[in-house]
Amino acid sequence: MTYDLGITTYDPEGNIKQVTYAAKAVEKGDSAVGIVFDKGALLTTIFSSESKLLVPEFSEKIFKIEDNLYIAASGISSDIQVLVRKARVFVQNDQLLYKQPTQPHILAEFLANEMHNCTQQAPTRPYGVSLLLIGFDDNTPRLFEINPAGVMRAFYGRAIGNKSSELNAELEKKYNPNLDEKSANSLVKSLFKKVNGDNFNEKQLSVISIKK
Repeated sequence: MTYDLGITTYDPEGNIKQVTYAAKAVEKGDSAVGIVFDKGALLTTIFSSESKLLVPEFSEKIFKIEDNLYIAASGISSDIQVLVRKARVFVQNDQLLYKQPTQPHILAEFLANEMHNCTQQAPTRPYGVSLLLIGFDDNTPRLFEINPAGVMRAFYGRAIGNKSSELNAELEKKYNPNLDEKSANSLVKSLFKKVNGDNFNEKQLSVISIKK
């Protein structure tokens, strides 16, 4: 029996093949790292291109959703654009309704539900995207990851995309909850240098920070 023709079919090992394939698409995307530091949080992405003619400004993977609410993404670019648009519309509607800033866990839950719904019924397919979201929940800096299965988790430090396994292993070793912004930036640069070796160029990095 073929288990990858339908998105609602489990294989004998308990996996949904289309979700597994979506996660593989994320692994082919550019790396992104999020870190919570003492008074804020940051997102960093690394830009890589096979063409020297590609304009980096139009290939950014960090998106402003609202003041102090940012998303970094890895995976299929067209899927990323769809989710970013949905996130912005959701936040606009949420703020019109409640007359206050949208907290990141609310947006993370919305995106997780949106992504999970696409794993449950035809003719949709899972989004080939993982997201990192930073913001402030009641003045507390937060970092959330949402994966193609629609699973939302909070982290102090997390990497997605290409070489994420190596980056997360280094984060586990080197993360310190007492990091300030400068130290967090230095840590991110050292992580990318460690896993990319001589191929690393600091000019490839895009960084956004939020602070109290």
